Amino acid sequence: MDSLQQNQKNLKKKIRFLNMKAKFNDTKVTSVATFSYVESFKQIIGLPTILEKGVTYKKAANSTFNTAEIIEYMIDANILGFSRFMHIETLRNDEGYKKFKGVDKLPSEKVCRDLLKALPTETLEELRTINKKILDLKSSTEDVREVCINIDDTVITIFGNQEKSGIGYNPRYNGRPSFKEKVGFISGTDELLNITLENGRHHSNYKFLDFFKSCVNQLPSRYILKRVRLDRGFLMKKTFYILKIME
Repeated sequence: MDSLQQNQKNLKKKIRFLNMKAKFNDTKVTSVATFSYVESFKQIIGLPTILEKGVTYKKAANSTFNTAEIIEYMIDANILGFSRFMHIETLRNDEGYKKFKGVDKLPSEKVCRDLLKALPTETLEELRTINKKILDLKSSTEDVREVCINIDDTVITIFGNQEKSGIGYNPRYNGRPSFKEKVGFISGTDELLNITLENGRHHSNYKFLDFFKSCVNQLPSRYILKRVRLDRGFLMKKTFYILKIME
């Protein structure tokens, strides 16, 4: 048996493990029963290995969880709707989720917070590279297609003093400090291309062209950009000029 056949055999074994039988007991009660589909997809594309190889920051050798494991756990939490740190603890105690992952212990809220605080700026670019690799893998399973890029931003109000926040346009809490979150994604499928967290004083078109170009660079070669959808706050003469050149 060659290595390819062996890898396929191992993958099928992992997927079979995720197809758990329903039992009416209290040992595997879960609120995330459909997670098996997500975990199957992650195993097929090899996400754990992609994270392990793509993120260079290493935790201490005696750490219970390595960097890739914590990042993957936070990815799972967001996919499943546990978007706040206080909610991650709920997932951490979910017996069904533990069974899907094949573990007895998961990172705590503090472990996740500490990692995000410790990660260097370079990790952001590494994660963008990983995201592009995943997009490329997905695109290889479908036909060449035309896409539209949506770009939007939103105000995130801060209640307290947080570094790099600022007082800018805030439609709900006038005068309060905030961040400006800018995001670019593919219309229809919501595939993330890029996201930034900026000072709340920044206007929507602050370094917009750099952001737009980064979104275009994230597109797989099999995706053909045909349209761009923007709010009027992003528009300026230079934006029209760049979009005209790209026609």
